[in-house]
Amino acid sequence: MQDERREQLSEEERLEKRKNLVLSRFRWSEQWRKPWDDKWLRWYKAFRGIVPKLPEGEQDRSNLHIPYTYSTVDSVRSKLLAACFANRPWISYVPKDADDVEAAKNMETLVDSQMNRVDAETMVKMYKLITDMLIYGGCPYETGWKYELRTIKRKVPVYDPETGIMLGYEEQEIEVINWDDPDWQVFMIDDLYPDPEGTSIDDCSWVIRRRYITRAELEKGIEEGIYQVKDIKNIEAAGEKTHEGRQDRLAAIGASDAAADETEVGGRRYELLEMWEDDWVTTVINRTECIRDSENPYWHGKKPIGFAKFDPLNGEFYGISLVEIIEYLQAELNTTRNQRIDAVSQAINRMWIALKGIGLEPEDLVSRPNGIIWVDSLEEAPKEVEFKPPDPSAYREEAIIKADIQEATSTYNEARGAPSEEKRTATENAIRERATNIRFETKLKLFEALGLKRLGFFYDQLNQQFIDDIRQVRINNSDGGYEWIELRPEDIAGNFEYLPAGSSIEPTLSKLDYRNNILHLYEIFRDDPEVKTRELKKRVFDAFGIKDTEKLLKSEEEIAQEEQQMQEMLGGGMAAGGMTAGGVPGGIPGGMGGMPGMPVGY
Repeated sequence: MQDERREQLSEEERLEKRKNLVLSRFRWSEQWRKPWDDKWLRWYKAFRGIVPKLPEGEQDRSNLHIPYTYSTVDSVRSKLLAACFANRPWISYVPKDADDVEAAKNMETLVDSQMNRVDAETMVKMYKLITDMLIYGGCPYETGWKYELRTIKRKVPVYDPETGIMLGYEEQEIEVINWDDPDWQVFMIDDLYPDPEGTSIDDCSWVIRRRYITRAELEKGIEEGIYQVKDIKNIEAAGEKTHEGRQDRLAAIGASDAAADETEVGGRRYELLEMWEDDWVTTVINRTECIRDSENPYWHGKKPIGFAKFDPLNGEFYGISLVEIIEYLQAELNTTRNQRIDAVSQAINRMWIALKGIGLEPEDLVSRPNGIIWVDSLEEAPKEVEFKPPDPSAYREEAIIKADIQEATSTYNEARGAPSEEKRTATENAIRERATNIRFETKLKLFEALGLKRLGFFYDQLNQQFIDDIRQVRINNSDGGYEWIELRPEDIAGNFEYLPAGSSIEPTLSKLDYRNNILHLYEIFRDDPEVKTRELKKRVFDAFGIKDTEKLLKSEEEIAQEEQQMQEMLGGGMAAGGMTAGGVPGGIPGGMGGMPGMPVGY
């Protein structure tokens, strides 16, 4: 940008030059990315179970798709999602400096509240992100600040001005703030055009996001001063734009959008090519006009885009896809199953040899249910063509293919919730389960590092930039209810690191061992005066997966109150009856004294 300022170009010339730069980079990235476009469509078909149509004359053959790719993706997706959302807050904020300890706690509370609001749909977005990451090897998302007002109707009481008597209710329209928080959106990998020389979002000199907006969204952007449109007629003359990546996928499953004049149905869409550099953003609409060319509006000074990868490769922007790993094994599984079905069909549906006055045609030799092969000479009556049923080894072949898929993706039957096909000892199961979970744990840590940490960074920086007044934040209290705290801009200002709070994927047998060990530990130390019994009880609850321990354990106030009541009871007993037999005050049985210093109910 500094070079362009030194050229002393007019505003119109500068915008035209920026537009041409965006289009040139877009075409470069589009051409460079072409091989991946074909792969992504193939992997999408494998996930959706789309198989090619059989050639003419072979429609009677089996053409099944075995949904093993979907079940594999679903097994990994479910485990990753469950681990990411096992504990709250989902992202912890760790202070870099001693002065930021309290600010880190406040930021963690604020972000947890923002991510857990009902309309944030964080779980749904994360589900889509993980799904696309497993299918395509990566999934992009964009984060920004969203400010939205909404007009609602409310009933308010109406009073007589003289008597003060309520006369009834009337409807009033009021404007409320519907959203004033960070917002992030997952978008399709087809719409991300990275710098071919880069290996990550930060490493790229620029990235382009293609998206489509309606006329209303364009007008809103103009009203807010984001876009500056000079010639709307010229833009509309360029024609309506369709979402090419989406159309390709819909066409692949036979569900492409019906052709319609979008101007008539009110669905006109404008294509935006938004090029982000670390310090600048440029937007071209319908590839005809540059409607935005300004400094990066975010203080963090980064492209507001993240890219989660399933299996990153050194020196490459795109990683390895889970579907890519098993693509050809899935094809082999489909072929093996279809061949076996065809063989069974041929064995069941008989074919015959019969006399015919002319020569055979090639299609006569194609086996088919109840088919006939004509021959020129026949010494006997028409006879059946014998087909042997499939060999039992064909069934074992399918089991070998599935075992290969499980081995490649670490999704054994146990991880899928299915019974194991082999009998193993408890020790063998424990070793296998630990090895499997180590692989999942690694993938989880990669996802946290490449996806969640960057998301936590964006939330932190956006909150520090855009929150400029007192915020009321709702939190859960120890009684299971809610309370509100006030946070000011200075309360969340600081330097933090980001630590996703996902649960480790513990093997089942290890969990059982841990539970037994913690129970044994509790029996040993529960009466030890040097051990905090309350904290030890929390560890026991945690071992059994119980998180809301505060609802089960008595608070310190309740314990102190019961101690006071007990002291009053003991004092009253001594005053009334003095010392009884056995030296126990007030006639209380000797067992009640129990252990000195142990509070009641503790």
